[in-house]
Amino acid sequence: MCNSLAEKPDDFRQYIRLVFDCFFEEGKLLDKAQMVESLNVSVGLLPDLIIDYPNAKLYAAEIFSLAVKHSILTTEEEEKYK
Repeated sequence: MCNSLAEKPDDFRQYIRLVFDCFFEEGKLLDKAQMVESLNVSVGLLPDLIIDYPNAKLYAAEIFSLAVKHSILTTEEEEKYK
């Protein structure tokens, strides 16, 4: 997930859909704990990424919303991440 924060908008959304829809939902290749860990790593790297990739902050918000949609985070947890 973290690497997608440095991509162009269309590429970012394609990668994120792949992670959430294909790897997590359909393929069950990642479990909820792994997805939360990935979110935590991404958030930890976000301050440095924002310097070089201004869209990273917007992308992170989209990731949090998708995490709620896929029941990885609650709306309360999403607010804490934001």
